[in-house]
Amino acid sequence: MISAWLIATLRCPSCVQETNARYNGALERSVSGLTCRDCGAMYAFRDGYVDMRRDEKFTGKETVYNNDAVDLDDPVIRPPVLSAGVRQRVLRLLMRPQPTDAVLDIGCGNGKFAVWNHRAVAHMVGLDPAARFAARARETVDLVQADARALPFAPGAFDQVYTVDVFEHLDLDGVRDHLRETRRVLTRDGSYFCFSNTRERSWLNRLIDPGRRLSESFHRAGIVDRTRDHLRKGDHVKAVETTDALVRELDAQGFRAVTLWYLNPVIATYVETLGIAAMEQTVARRRKRPDDTNTYSERQHALPTVRDAAGARPIVRLALRGLTALLLCDVAFFRRVRTGAFFLLAKPSPRA
Repeated sequence: MISAWLIATLRCPSCVQETNARYNGALERSVSGLTCRDCGAMYAFRDGYVDMRRDEKFTGKETVYNNDAVDLDDPVIRPPVLSAGVRQRVLRLLMRPQPTDAVLDIGCGNGKFAVWNHRAVAHMVGLDPAARFAARARETVDLVQADARALPFAPGAFDQVYTVDVFEHLDLDGVRDHLRETRRVLTRDGSYFCFSNTRERSWLNRLIDPGRRLSESFHRAGIVDRTRDHLRKGDHVKAVETTDALVRELDAQGFRAVTLWYLNPVIATYVETLGIAAMEQTVARRRKRPDDTNTYSERQHALPTVRDAAGARPIVRLALRGLTALLLCDVAFFRRVRTGAFFLLAKPSPRA
């Protein structure tokens, strides 16, 4: 989707950072795209999104998600259940989006969080460097292909910005660029929500680690398939190593932490990473045709089919909602236990 509001908000990502003036990098519309009034750069309209990638190459780390050969995004958007449902519920609880808000989802992937939340706000924009947007997202929300380190929007364009599973993929320079750019596009009284990870561990890892080791054993035995997790987590940098370092980086870029909760997945490790994953793999194996080669790509597309079929049954939908409520206990009971995974709500500092 490409709305008139989005086009009015977009700016050339190279020029808008130069002086931070509201109309610096303003764009003119043509039939095929947008042209920067300052530098003449052209940005194309694609199938349901605007390609706002700048010509200059970044010198820092590039995420594996930019590799066209690695397909980590699901083409189907499903209801928010299990771990994704936990993130969604905490996001709504901490952000408290308002009907008049303009909201930006940075690193939106296939666009699922943007779709889940678009009805709660006036304007929802999903941004990702790899345009693997689901068809439902292309039809429902404004979408932009761009980088989290060079946001193509006017200063103060958004009331709220959030990222889910993005921070950990950036190197330290990338984290700082991302925070600086996020602060630029936020209003003075806006808010920034982030779910990510540092390198810290808690005493609860004594309960979590055995389940993770068992999951890896199950993967080697073919009981579960963790290939996707290995590809995704193999791209993690976790340049911000501790909570204290996180607070320092926020402060340096004009933010103050308002709420900081932790996620110790004690229940999720055994219920979802082991139990649900084993059930999915079992059903997928039974559905496998004799001529299947069982490549990773084929397995990747088999599992969503299994979940879609199961999710169509009311009793299964009810069970998934119940399991999501159970996984929320990890947040309810252990959110004060400091560890690596965190939910953050930050506000612009008064002095910024």
